[in-house]
Amino acid sequence: MAENFQKGSMFVGEGVTLKGSFSIPETITIAGTVEGDITAKEVSIAVTGVVKGLVRADVVDICGEMHDSLISNKSLFIRSTGLMIGSVKYEELEIEKGGRIEGQIDKVATQPDLTNSN
Repeated sequence: MAENFQKGSMFVGEGVTLKGSFSIPETITIAGTVEGDITAKEVSIAVTGVVKGLVRADVVDICGEMHDSLISNKSLFIRSTGLMIGSVKYEELEIEKGGRIEGQIDKVATQPDLTNSN
């Protein structure tokens, strides 16, 4: 059964509540509830998932609920069933019809490309 799990990833099942700060090297999928801060490469919040805290990730996909603060360094997807309440910083944003954001929304400040300077 262990071969079904991706190394460096985490799954929070429906009905499960976790509290604390989590640093996930790869992907976290949340179908339950997480109360606390999450840092990961990718965060996926399922329809039944709820996150209350600060989330920092390259890619965030919200089908459920996200409350508090979110920093998405690459792509943020708010699906038709998704709800984001709080402060959002993003690089790229896609919201499906029915998806909602309530709060402050800002684009992540991009760093200048120093590799092409003369």
